[in-house]
Amino acid sequence: MYLGRYGLVSQLWGRIHPSFNGRIDKRRNKIGIIIDQYLFFIQSSLINSAVELARAGYSVYIFINKEQSENIPAIFSDYNIKIIFIDIAKELNEKYTPDKEQDSASKILICKELWDSHVQAWMEGYCEHAVKFFSSLYFTRLYLFYKLSSQYIDDSFVCLMGVESYGLIIASMLGFDHRIPFIYYNLELLLKEDIGSPYNVYISGFPIKCQVLYKELEEECSRRSYFTIVADERRASYLMKDNHILPDKVLCIPVGSTGAPYRNKSSFLREKLGIDPGKKIMLFVGTIFDGMMCLELARSAQSWNDDKVLVLHSRERFSDDNPYINQIRGLTSTGKVYLSTDPVPWDMLHTLISSGDIGLVFYKNLSRNFYETSRSSNKTALFLQAGLPIITIDFPGFQELIDQYHCGKYTGNTDEVEHLADDILSNYSTYRENAFRCFTSEYEFSGHFRSVLDRVEQLSQGA
Repeated sequence: MYLGRYGLVSQLWGRIHPSFNGRIDKRRNKIGIIIDQYLFFIQSSLINSAVELARAGYSVYIFINKEQSENIPAIFSDYNIKIIFIDIAKELNEKYTPDKEQDSASKILICKELWDSHVQAWMEGYCEHAVKFFSSLYFTRLYLFYKLSSQYIDDSFVCLMGVESYGLIIASMLGFDHRIPFIYYNLELLLKEDIGSPYNVYISGFPIKCQVLYKELEEECSRRSYFTIVADERRASYLMKDNHILPDKVLCIPVGSTGAPYRNKSSFLREKLGIDPGKKIMLFVGTIFDGMMCLELARSAQSWNDDKVLVLHSRERFSDDNPYINQIRGLTSTGKVYLSTDPVPWDMLHTLISSGDIGLVFYKNLSRNFYETSRSSNKTALFLQAGLPIITIDFPGFQELIDQYHCGKYTGNTDEVEHLADDILSNYSTYRENAFRCFTSEYEFSGHFRSVLDRVEQLSQGA
């Protein structure tokens, strides 16, 4: 069964709530940020979004799964930001079987609950609960997050920001219930062409028919959002075409970092890993996996001169039996590659990154989401803010950035990294200043986020 642009969800949606364009009570001053299945507390743009909203005078409520209860940024304590932990795991363990997304008994139980509570509305022909119906039927975690969050939502909220497709669908259900506008905060592209791909973390575990349905839910919710935040015009063009949304409902906000260039150098990694002060650190930070070409970098590093080492710092812990990590671990005995698999709090990232010398930004062309990363890469912004010249994959967005600011080099072959590094090191101070200049112009977050604050202010004033 094809669900598609004019498929089942669109038909059932029929008489769903109209767009939110009425006047909002000026007493509303809360903003909810809904996030699940995403590592919030290491994502600079999301953290800075919460801080910027709080600085603008809003009370910010972050709804997040309890699994992320560690490493809350210390900066949150300085602002009116509250964390609401949603204990989905407890609910699943108590009421549903472990195979929560596909177990028939769980589906029947939760669908009966939904049907009993909304049967009158369905009988009267009102289809405003279509999202809840499909979420409960196929995507149990989404529906449970919505149920557990609902008790905290009232009419004092100006709007809800749904982070990624999971957060968007949850925010839409809450928004429909309480007549609150919702915003789609998109960081990872989810396109129709990605259905069936093993690299889309949100849907790859579902059967194909469920992936199609999930994409249709994301599309319908994004079309009914007040506006969508996406990293740049390239990514926006794909999202607008895929979800049939108009340009005036899209704001391009690069994944960036707030504040001035971070000019202090540190010795954090040298002290932590025992690296000789005379060696240059070629630094990767982020998720260590095949899509980031980490193994290729580690293999290339084996032939580097002794004046350079590769440090691969992970943003998450790995199990001892992770095969990809173990392949890299097998290359560390030469002293050319160092694995750093103990994540640091977000507040420590600048200190860690400033102990490197050159930042490495590599992606495989696995999808549009990987290919169009020049303005959506957290590590790129952080490297440049710390004055680290970058060596990147030679995708067009990175080529344009580096050609304009001369803040690094690009290549399609990791074996070329060392000689490109030598070019940078031979004129390091110039490349370092260009990195700072690029950050200030392209990635300083607060200036770009002003357009979001303006739109939210219109809501809070009832415009």
